[in-house]
Amino acid sequence: MKIKIKLILGFVVLAIMLSISGFWSIYEFNTISDSVSGILKENYKSIEAAHTMTKAIKIQEDGIVLIYLNQDKKGKEILDYSDSLFIANYNIARNNITIDNEEKYLDTINTLYLQFKTYYQDILIKISSNNLSSQSFIFLQELTTLILDEIDKLININDKMMKESVSNLQKKAYRAITPGVIAIIAAFIFILLFSYLINHYLVKPIINITQSIDKFKDKGTSFDVKIESNDEIKDLAHSVHDLCEYLKYRNDK
Repeated sequence: MKIKIKLILGFVVLAIMLSISGFWSIYEFNTISDSVSGILKENYKSIEAAHTMTKAIKIQEDGIVLIYLNQDKKGKEILDYSDSLFIANYNIARNNITIDNEEKYLDTINTLYLQFKTYYQDILIKISSNNLSSQSFIFLQELTTLILDEIDKLININDKMMKESVSNLQKKAYRAITPGVIAIIAAFIFILLFSYLINHYLVKPIINITQSIDKFKDKGTSFDVKIESNDEIKDLAHSVHDLCEYLKYRNDK
């Protein structure tokens, strides 16, 4: 095999190894980016919706208090607004289910909210008829606490999933780096092997040829160099040998 072809093949193999590792790492990072980005986006959306539901419940309590204080118009406006706010964000969370048990919490929240809404409407009737007892507010507060607890559970499972996603991202990042590390190690080993082959089949034979020529020139010893490869170096050694033999023949003559 020609020396030029050997060198070209060596660099081609090295380039292929580095290219494969590069493309592999890019593919892994893109996969990580897409999957984690999607998960974090969905979890964050659910958490934001849950926080807004909590806000809506607390606003409804303010509306009930305003009605109790005879600010009916403002109180009803607040109740209508907070009810719409709660329902809109509940639907966002409902259409964004990505975790086991998330649907169960949402079903519980919906059931409790319907009870809450029915009960505060009953309270409004009692307020208008001056037939409201403190026990009614206590029970409403208990319902509010139950709803907020379920919403907190919804927030917690999404928060937990976000943390797990970050942990998985770290693990996948290590896996994405691995091909590059392997390629660097393999390339380093290949370079050492390639350097050895260049030295053994190219540099060393040339040194041997040069030393044998010097011995022939200084001491008149026969040119005798054994070349293992079947390439231009071997052709060169044969040509130098023939030349030395020709010069020796002429000198003897």
